[in-house]
Amino acid sequence: MTRINRPASTGLWADIGSGSAPVLALRVVIDALPIQEENDCSYRSLKRGIMHGRGHDGHVAILLGVAFALRAIEPLIPGTVRLIFQPAEDTGTGAMKMIEGGAVKDPEIAEIFTFQLWPGLRQAQIASRPGPIMAGNNQLRIQIKGKSGHSAFPYEAIDAIVVTAQVITALQTVVSRQSDPLKPVLLSIGTLQAGTSPFTIAETVEMMGTLRTFDFPVRDRALAQIERLVSQIADAYGAQGKLEVTHGSPPITNAPHCVERVKRAVAITNAGEYLQLEAPVMFAEDFSRYLLHRPGSLIFIGVNGPGGGEARPLHSPHFDFDEAVFVPAIWTMLGIVADFFDLSISWADPEAN
Repeated sequence: MTRINRPASTGLWADIGSGSAPVLALRVVIDALPIQEENDCSYRSLKRGIMHGRGHDGHVAILLGVAFALRAIEPLIPGTVRLIFQPAEDTGTGAMKMIEGGAVKDPEIAEIFTFQLWPGLRQAQIASRPGPIMAGNNQLRIQIKGKSGHSAFPYEAIDAIVVTAQVITALQTVVSRQSDPLKPVLLSIGTLQAGTSPFTIAETVEMMGTLRTFDFPVRDRALAQIERLVSQIADAYGAQGKLEVTHGSPPITNAPHCVERVKRAVAITNAGEYLQLEAPVMFAEDFSRYLLHRPGSLIFIGVNGPGGGEARPLHSPHFDFDEAVFVPAIWTMLGIVADFFDLSISWADPEAN
């Protein structure tokens, strides 16, 4: 029988199978992005300023296709397949809501898998890698406080903008001179707010950015270096510097045995071509929250050409994909289910189904 749980206002999970252990979880995200869609098609977003610019509508369609197929073979499943439809991935809070609502327990899941539609791969290419595959992200808020004054008398003030310029320049050394080049660190400043008048020396500056790494020791070392630079440079100019850190999603580290399961799934279903990624990517995704509890794997599924042409980047107002990608995606997920439960299923040609 199928059981549905709704731990969040827009999220849910459905259990298909016996309702008992072992439990295999397949998770997708369902949230949209604050982007005005510029595609000219019948299925474009009807909500102004909101679109599925990362393919999450496709994620939902794919997992619904998996659910439809699983219902047909439900009596054969010697356990439970948990289909998780998660909200709020792009705000970094959705996975925690689902986990707090019981998505990884009652009964406890054994493994969990998710996928991302990926413009960097061709259609019918399915890719993953053991170990790190996506970075962890941390939001930085840096405040510089100087002393306001008239621009005609700068020597009576402490210019927070000048101090900030020195801080931003120095922060580049966290990556280029203070980090092991074989352990990636990515530091970006994305916003800067300062001043109220062209005739006034700015007293305060606030800037925000992100730090992305693949493991916690590297992250902690980089944060300590950032805090030291902010504090000491500000102090050298007679100003005050303050760093506030909001930890976002941890890095995603795929379990090797789960990646092997993905490879077997692609092979037994003839879903497409499996590729082993040579390196991880610096994107962040809150699927990592589930992996703090149970092993699993993130998978990339190609959306580039032919019917959709050259795929636009994720988060682009023109992002779109050919629905033909549903076929390899659905079959890959079903292959994972079959491999996990050791189901003997006669796999037909995916294209014919």
